[in-house]
Amino acid sequence: ILNWGEDRRFDEMRSNLGKLAIFWIFQAVWVWTVSLPVTVVNASDRDPSVQAVDVIGWIMWSVGVSIEAIADQQKLSFKNSPENRGKWCNVGFWKYSRHPNYFGEVGPSLLLNVTTS
Repeated sequence: ILNWGEDRRFDEMRSNLGKLAIFWIFQAVWVWTVSLPVTVVNASDRDPSVQAVDVIGWIMWSVGVSIEAIADQQKLSFKNSPENRGKWCNVGFWKYSRHPNYFGEVGPSLLLNVTTS
């Protein structure tokens, strides 16, 4: 966004306030839902020791954040290349996951759901 100066994904929604509000409300509910297990764990008075599942979660998170950062950099490089103007990004991690940010963040959240059940 800093390089391009705008985010065209929202151009259509800006003209319709209701559509934009629904979009942002859906995102807020999604973030709340995904972060709910962390909120429940942090609200607990228990002080459990670190277990193997915790280490697995940290590793999954590290891999996910790495994939997210690499995919974002790969997409930026693709978009900045003049010969790719108007083309869909189909290289690197982005080729396998059109939304690596979600891919990189969902795994650890699922693991937290398992450990808090």
